[in-house]
Amino acid sequence: MGSKGFVADSTRVNLVTPDNIARLKDLPIFLFSGSENSVYEPENTDVSFSTLSETNGGMCYERQVFDGRGHLDCWMSPSAHKDVYPRVLSHIENVRKGKYENLTMTVKSLSKQVEQDP
Repeated sequence: MGSKGFVADSTRVNLVTPDNIARLKDLPIFLFSGSENSVYEPENTDVSFSTLSETNGGMCYERQVFDGRGHLDCWMSPSAHKDVYPRVLSHIENVRKGKYENLTMTVKSLSKQVEQDP
């Protein structure tokens, strides 16, 4: 539910907690919205993206706003197959191929090297 200005469960308890955000670390997420979405404004995906990235590092998170699309237009418009579906498929393929895991391991390795070299 989102009617309270935050993500809530069915009893309206806020689910945006440090523990829940930390649980999403290393989980690849693609946040997207239509620029004309008045149900879930595009700025909300920016807040989610920024919160996840700042808390967990930004390597597993992607965000895109599709110009001229409303709330359901990303999935249901007659032209979604031309720009939205390929972008979603790209994210799925990146997950399948381990792109985010490889990035995470590379950054961890580089961080260890920096720590070891004074």
